[in-house]
Amino acid sequence: MNKRKYIKEHNINPITLIVTSALDNGKIGIKYQSLKKGSYVLIFRNDYFKDDIYLFPEETKWDLKEYDYVKRDNPFYDISFYSCYVELDLKDALGIKFEYIIVSGKYQTEIRSFETQNNLKKWSYYSFVDFQHGFNDVTHKLINNLKSLKQCNLMLCSGDLTGTSANYYEWQWLLDNNDSFSDVLFNSAVGDHEYWAKYEVHASMFKEPIPYLNIMPAADNGPDLEKNKTFYFIFNNCLFIFLNTQDSDTV
Repeated sequence: MNKRKYIKEHNINPITLIVTSALDNGKIGIKYQSLKKGSYVLIFRNDYFKDDIYLFPEETKWDLKEYDYVKRDNPFYDISFYSCYVELDLKDALGIKFEYIIVSGKYQTEIRSFETQNNLKKWSYYSFVDFQHGFNDVTHKLINNLKSLKQCNLMLCSGDLTGTSANYYEWQWLLDNNDSFSDVLFNSAVGDHEYWAKYEVHASMFKEPIPYLNIMPAADNGPDLEKNKTFYFIFNNCLFIFLNTQDSDTV
């Protein structure tokens, strides 16, 4: 396979699938996929940082090549990615907008942002279920319209982010092409579809939700066997608990 041609024809950017999540007690995690090693996050100066901040991530190489039931026309099958992760401690930041880009060689993303809450006694968040309807524009229009009605800085999902977790294009559709996720903190639990490798009857299942674990930031806590899948975090003095109910086929 000519990987360069494949990447170009399939519109795969060097940096993709960016998620910025609330972690524990004012901590923020930024996780993204990179085709190359050596990328970094640049956070622009603001009321909190007096100078530009350069963050170099922890990088873990991953792919799904060993799983024969992953479809071969899927970038998750043919291409290895680096899962990149940085963490910020912003517990003293109130009502501040943080703008950042991610840089890899000559490529850089568009400016993305998130904003910390100004009033800890009065704030709101959105909670959704089942994003799994792949490429359903109605779902995205609904999310974007709801978000425009009342500004919030946190979105939650109870799980089932994609119909098939091993489908790169569904993750790309969810995160890259949805305006709602470009300027808000987003957290999600693990649903049964995070274990699905093929969207078919009697689908093949992962023993672990591999794409989810490499793409979604999670607070680094929870029981030993379910760490990063069952977890909790505190945001604006509220405790959020995410339980991994797993799937009957994987237990």
